[in-house]
Amino acid sequence: MAESVVAQEFFQPSPERQTYIAASYIKFLEAAGARVAPILPITEATTFRCGGLVLDFNKWPTYEELESLNTFYRVLTTNTYKGDTFISTMEAYKYPFYGVQWHPEKNQFEWSKSYIPHSPSAVRATYYFADFFVNEARKNFHHFNSKEEEEKTLIYNWTPTRSNKWTNFEQTYFF
Repeated sequence: MAESVVAQEFFQPSPERQTYIAASYIKFLEAAGARVAPILPITEATTFRCGGLVLDFNKWPTYEELESLNTFYRVLTTNTYKGDTFISTMEAYKYPFYGVQWHPEKNQFEWSKSYIPHSPSAVRATYYFADFFVNEARKNFHHFNSKEEEEKTLIYNWTPTRSNKWTNFEQTYFF
C-alpha cells in the first residue's frame, strides 16, 4: 500500500524545482508504517504560528466562508488568527475524507525553528494523527496495476535536499 502526498508549487521555481514535498511529510507517514507516492500540486500557503502542542502555518478560508460545507464535513477544530476563525481539522460525515490545516509532522521531524514544540506530549499528540491517517488508508483496497508501476511511483526514487537555510523545512523533495 502506498499513501499519496500532494506536491506543492515551489515559491522560486526552476526547471528542476517546479514542485516540492517537505521530507517531514514523508517521514511522518512512514513513521506510522506507510510507503509514500507523490502526486501533483494544489496550492500555496501563507505562514504564521499558533501556540500549544501543534504548529499551524496555513491561512485558508474562514469558518464562515465554508459554512455551506457543513452538510459534507464535520468541523472538529477551529483556530483564530487576526480575528478570523478558520477550520483547522475536519472529517467527512459519510466518506473517509479528512483535512487538517496545521502541521502534525513538524513536532517529530523539523528542528531548525525554535518555536516548534518537541515535548513528549507534543510528539505523542501529532503521532496519533499519523497513525490514524495511515490506518484509515489501510481500509482502502485500491492498488497499483503492477509492482513495477508502484516501484516507479514511490518517493524512494527521489533524493531529499537539505533546505532549512531557505525554507521552513529541514529537507525537501523537489520534482
